[in-house]
Amino acid sequence: METAFVSEERFTRDQFHAWAESLPPDDRNRYELLDGRIAVTPPPGWPHSRLAMRIASRLLPHVEANRLGEVLESSAGYDLPSGDCAQPDLSFFSDATLQRGPRPVEGKSLAFAPDLVVEVLSPSTRRRDLTEKRAIYERNGVAEYWVVDPPARRVVIFVREDGTSGDGLPGFAPGIAWESGPAPSRLFPGIALTPEQIFD
Repeated sequence: METAFVSEERFTRDQFHAWAESLPPDDRNRYELLDGRIAVTPPPGWPHSRLAMRIASRLLPHVEANRLGEVLESSAGYDLPSGDCAQPDLSFFSDATLQRGPRPVEGKSLAFAPDLVVEVLSPSTRRRDLTEKRAIYERNGVAEYWVVDPPARRVVIFVREDGTSGDGLPGFAPGIAWESGPAPSRLFPGIALTPEQIFD
């Protein structure tokens, strides 16, 4: 199954937010603005949120104990520098990123890119998460992109490195398949999290 709907027409970020505010409050779909088009994704169902919460349950105590920043779940939206509006399943931004700003505004999306994005693949998001959204996160300076693949019981981690994009600028190095042991993460060295704790 692909994403339920992608608009043919292109929208600005302001147009997208004005349209989104007109939606009924009980609408459970996720709406993102990706490359100028509105992408609508239905609720992913089991075990999507369970896997995201298992990562969050290990990530949040580590971040709080080390005073690293903030961990946010999927209702946090990001107005990215590229003009895209994304709602990742899980995200983290450091205190340094917060200090660079802009400062958060109550009730609004965050107007910067997070340091970490986690997306859990589902039938309706798999292709988009692995291609279009990966490219969007890369060009907006996300430091790490974790792709959780439930059928394969693995997480692929993309880490930002200098000179890895096609034009020699910083970009994601080839993904590291994390199937056992500690996370190969530069953001969270030493975190007590293994794939078994996510999937079992």
